[in-house]
Amino acid sequence: MSKRKHVGLREEDLSTTMGFLEDNNIEFTECKYEIFDYAGKKPPAPAFYSKVIDLDDEPEHEQRWSIGGTPDDWEIGEDGDILIPLSKKAMKGVNAGSNFGQLITSLINNAFSNDILGEGRASGFDGLKAHVIRVESKGKFGDEEGGKKRETVIVDKILEGETTKKDKKGDKKTTKEGSSTSEGSGSDLETTTIKFVLDLINENDGEVPKKKIAQVLYADTERDKKEINGMVEFLFSDEWMKDANRPWTLKNGMLTV
Repeated sequence: MSKRKHVGLREEDLSTTMGFLEDNNIEFTECKYEIFDYAGKKPPAPAFYSKVIDLDDEPEHEQRWSIGGTPDDWEIGEDGDILIPLSKKAMKGVNAGSNFGQLITSLINNAFSNDILGEGRASGFDGLKAHVIRVESKGKFGDEEGGKKRETVIVDKILEGETTKKDKKGDKKTTKEGSSTSEGSGSDLETTTIKFVLDLINENDGEVPKKKIAQVLYADTERDKKEINGMVEFLFSDEWMKDANRPWTLKNGMLTV
């Protein structure tokens, strides 16, 4: 076996990336607020930090969302668990246009727990499992750099965690796999989902990344939104996707037939 090259620690070797999240199912862990300078590339500024775990491939990496302002605007308290406003600007609250504000807005749109949001504690996000996507950043660091727009990561579906959503009686049914689905027959929806996945695999020469399935489904503007939501619940269930009765094999994040 060839000897692996070890990592360098010079300035040019340091990473300032926000991570590789683009269309992933993740878990938020070790969440905290901190003052961060992006490896010396930016002035020190407050950020929300999480060590995120990719639920499909299981790697871990660090992700940060800029909060906006400076250390003169915000104080980090209780070992990084709370954010304390210091300036008049900060006392108005976290700016919705910041990267962290965009993340919070996406959680609000997905009915994340008002109790947790009201507390504002970083630790309240620990254990949250969600599907995330990249969007254009509206924050200060969202300006163009080298002709390319900056991006940030937001939640487009909560998989597991505290939400304020309450299931209305009769609106949802539970399949024998234990997944709740939209109105209509669970077996019909399951058949539709299997056909959709199988067709997509075949269209891609018999192999397709699992994370691409939901991305293609979300992009289908002609499909009913309720049907999409029900199908996504199947797609996000590893137990369902790996069932021996499925006409595909799922290994290392790849679906093959």
